[in-house]
Amino acid sequence: MTDLQTKETISIAGNQTHITGCVVNLFAFLTVVDEFEAGRADPTTVDSLIANGINRSQPPAVRSFLAAVFGDYESGLVRSQEFTAPLGLEETVFDHVPYYGGENPPPNLTTALDLNFVLTRLWQGDIFSPEWTAYALGVLGNGAAYLDVVLPAQLPESAHFAHKVGWFSDATGWVENDVGI
Repeated sequence: MTDLQTKETISIAGNQTHITGCVVNLFAFLTVVDEFEAGRADPTTVDSLIANGINRSQPPAVRSFLAAVFGDYESGLVRSQEFTAPLGLEETVFDHVPYYGGENPPPNLTTALDLNFVLTRLWQGDIFSPEWTAYALGVLGNGAAYLDVVLPAQLPESAHFAHKVGWFSDATGWVENDVGI
């Protein structure tokens, strides 16, 4: 957790690697925002896919908006990996959009500190211009109410937040992730 005013960060096992679930789709979203800012794509052509993929946490829509913006899913995935590389995320692995990794895909992984770092940089305007930072935060702040069961459920009703949820289930059990500002 980072206090966005003082920039003080605290964590408990913040470098522990976790399976991401759909939280990893945050990186696909930020990559397309980068394309919007560069003028290489128009958000109005994929806004319903972004709403479904990010605000409703539906992986098929994430795959579709990557394909729409980059010509095909594989190119969008490669571009997402290239976009995340210079962010300095030491423990994050974005191998595939959930459900689309093929048979026995390696897990997408990240840490609380890596996600905290990205969200802090987003909030501070270090990733995009003010216009596109506001756009990204607006999308992340417009999640479907039925997904507000982890972080937002712990906040007062008057709190404003921007977040991305992700679930994952395997032989080890069920995981609910949520990262936010």
